[in-house]
Amino acid sequence: MVYCTYEEYQAMGGAMAEEDFSLWAARASRKIDQLTLGRAVRYAQQQKDELAEACGQMVDILRNAQTARISSGALASASNDGYSESYRSPEETEKACQRALYRALSDALGTDPYNLLYQGVCGCW
Repeated sequence: MVYCTYEEYQAMGGAMAEEDFSLWAARASRKIDQLTLGRAVRYAQQQKDELAEACGQMVDILRNAQTARISSGALASASNDGYSESYRSPEETEKACQRALYRALSDALGTDPYNLLYQGVCGCW
């Protein structure tokens, strides 16, 4: 299930071409399902706007992370006077991407009334 349409993405300020969007929206939606342990599908109607917002943000995060992986790496810092640059390692770039994806979903869900992000243990034993 894809949580965001191209029109919703454009309304959020997204600038990706529609052909590219379909690929990245599917990936972002799978990431939402992964982070919510599949519960997002169950509450997709109740959380439609929130999940669409998260999907739209995650589309850009995933695409930017892929671009950073393909290029020489993500620039971590630069100095102007003596011209030096340092780059993140692929592991650091991946961790930063995962944190950004989780943060985008968490921010979009707000108070998370259906506990979609709950990863704990059931207290029913």
